[in-house]
Amino acid sequence: MLSTIPAYVREIITFTIAAVGAVLGVINLWLTWKRERLRLKVVPKSFFGVSSESGTPDPDFYFTTSKGEKLPKYLCVDVINKGIATTVTEVGFLLRGTSDRFVITDQFPPRRIQIPFRLEPHSSVTVYADAFEPEVLPELAKIKCAYATVASGKCFTGRSQTLRGLPKYSDVVAD
Repeated sequence: MLSTIPAYVREIITFTIAAVGAVLGVINLWLTWKRERLRLKVVPKSFFGVSSESGTPDPDFYFTTSKGEKLPKYLCVDVINKGIATTVTEVGFLLRGTSDRFVITDQFPPRRIQIPFRLEPHSSVTVYADAFEPEVLPELAKIKCAYATVASGKCFTGRSQTLRGLPKYSDVVAD
């Protein structure tokens, strides 16, 4: 059968099969490299409580600005592992224009977790910060991003829409 196919056609078929094999090999190498490295996704968020009777947001979970706008009292950070298993040693927020940071040490009591914590591949943990004290609120406007530090010392950062509203916290009226 092969003797009836011209030599140049056999060479084209052989080259095509070799090229496909080379491309698949490179794709496999890239996927293996991506899967076998340390990668965390860090997502800052805000949260609020919901009344069990009415199903509406609980007013105790909000600050009020001088303009009457409601702002959530609580922030949290999602840490999502997209790579190999690792130990997260610190979670918090980095501040703009300085090396200072807000480390989440006081956590929302019903959602408290032990830090450091082990994060297996393709799993996630949310660290909930307890309510901020009124004297700290102006400092929230300086938050640049959320961060998570792992046992090796590598720091991963992340931003979200939640951080854009933080400058409003400097306008909160004391209760």
